[in-house]
Amino acid sequence: MARAAATALSAAAVGWAVLFHGLGWTALQREAGGGCGGSNCPQGLPSVLILAFALTFGGIVAFVATGTSVAGALTGRTVRVLALTGLLAGLWPGWLGYQWLRGEHLERAWQVPKDTPDTVEGLGSWPVGDTVVRVRTDGLTAYAARDGKELWTLPAPARQSVCALSPRAERGLGVVGFAGHDKPCTTAAAVDLGTGKIRWQQPVDGAARRTTAALALSATTAVVAEQRTVRGLSAEAGQEQWKRESAQGCAPLGAEAAGGRVLMLEECRTPGAATTAATRLLSLDARTGAQLWEGALPVETPAKAFAVLSVEPAVVSFWESDPRGTAAVLSYDGQGRGRAVIPLSGKDGTLLLGTDRYVDVGRPAPLAAVVGDTLVTAVQAPGRTESAGLAGYSLADGKRVWAKSLGEKPAALTATAGARLSVLGERRLWTLDGRTGKDSAERVAIRGNGRYWHSGWSESAGLWPVEGGYVVVNSGSTSEHPLYGLRR
Repeated sequence: MARAAATALSAAAVGWAVLFHGLGWTALQREAGGGCGGSNCPQGLPSVLILAFALTFGGIVAFVATGTSVAGALTGRTVRVLALTGLLAGLWPGWLGYQWLRGEHLERAWQVPKDTPDTVEGLGSWPVGDTVVRVRTDGLTAYAARDGKELWTLPAPARQSVCALSPRAERGLGVVGFAGHDKPCTTAAAVDLGTGKIRWQQPVDGAARRTTAALALSATTAVVAEQRTVRGLSAEAGQEQWKRESAQGCAPLGAEAAGGRVLMLEECRTPGAATTAATRLLSLDARTGAQLWEGALPVETPAKAFAVLSVEPAVVSFWESDPRGTAAVLSYDGQGRGRAVIPLSGKDGTLLLGTDRYVDVGRPAPLAAVVGDTLVTAVQAPGRTESAGLAGYSLADGKRVWAKSLGEKPAALTATAGARLSVLGERRLWTLDGRTGKDSAERVAIRGNGRYWHSGWSESAGLWPVEGGYVVVNSGSTSEHPLYGLRR
């Protein structure tokens, strides 16, 4: 009887081998293009393939040995029945074993067809409940987060393009700017993101074309940064609520809003000295426009690039036009006093807030997030050509408080509730505590067709948690699929 059971078990081992070979090699082709090595291999796949070979040889040897030993005691038909029974009985445990070896994972459940024409560029996106709205230069399109189905499209006006958008949507509204060819933004419009209809439109005084921080939303106020003024408009109806005009020789660089506050950068040029400028940071009440505090930036020349990373706490990235000037992330307290200065490039590496330190239209720092009193950003180590890790810096003193090597390039990150940070890599998704860098959940493998199925994403990809998984939005190049749905 024991030998008969051994025969069935050895047959089950052969069944496991067949199953692991079939699943393993198929996964290798689908997820890694047919080959991989070291940490680049999909999670658990090396173990699956090693066991497949071990079970192949071990199972066959054991089956031959046990089958031969019972041949005199049992009929050939009985041996075949035992073998078939063991083979079939082992398939379900083998499948469970495969899933256990591969670990928790996300599957690419759907993808949106590639954009056309190639001249169109993605600018940003907003998650709104079970919908994700993507903004392109030619208009807006909403997709169902469940299956990627297109829900509505709002084209840009004839012979005009989207030139700016608010970094966030508020209460089902998003604000975009429109401009003619090679012209500054001349119209701001609030879009109902449930229907795709324009709620209101207002003329604006020529915010620089395709600038960051030209539009913002905070609760019931839409903020517009123009050539000489910053205005607060009713988010619901568009009428002007307040207006702040800059002094002679000064102009707003841009503004961001959140939590009932507006944080704006204002640049003042020295008369007769085009290469000299002072820049200050202003905190305003979003409802009334009243100034709450003012702080000076440690700069002496005009901005080459800038980004508002957080309104509260106040955190900005600033890159002077002077090559030897300030290029750093700067934090401020509630009275406008400077706190931390975190260089964009130093002995520990280069902070990759976005693409080549420049700002993007919809999301100025796609690879950075402020979590509590910590700045988290992708980091490029000295001597490397791409980012392979993250680091957290204290906004109190600028010191690095943690660093984490991912072994692959971060493609997107987003902060969620409870100081958690979701980070998308080339093959995995991590959930981290942004304050400490520690995993608050195991990294999750991503399965899909193609070896680097999102390697072409720009660094302004959007990662939006939705029920049952995530939606990833390619905010840049139209050479890749614009949206992917990842499901558990």
